[in-house]
Amino acid sequence: MSSHHEAGFGAVPQVLFKDGQPATLWRFLSPGSLMIATGTILHNVETQPGGGVRGCRTSFVMEMDDVRDVSDIRAHHKILTCGRHLHTARAWAGLSGVQLEHVVGGPV
Repeated sequence: MSSHHEAGFGAVPQVLFKDGQPATLWRFLSPGSLMIATGTILHNVETQPGGGVRGCRTSFVMEMDDVRDVSDIRAHHKILTCGRHLHTARAWAGLSGVQLEHVVGGPV
């Protein structure tokens, strides 16, 4: 556990991922629209004050599948799950009526 980086107090969990871990990013854009992308965790990023960059305690570098320009990725605090789950997300979206979009917009 670490303190909250902006305040320097409290307790905040920090998740450390395994290098090379396949992963899926998810984010609901609205009740009927889910944004998703897959990739591979390359490494964790140190975010301790004075010892690294500022930002969320759980920070990592991720190589994205099928994303040409990572500056197109929208918003902060997405959900991250280990493994590539695009096939499962497509099946669920089809059953639930939720529109599934690639993380940079556009249908998946």
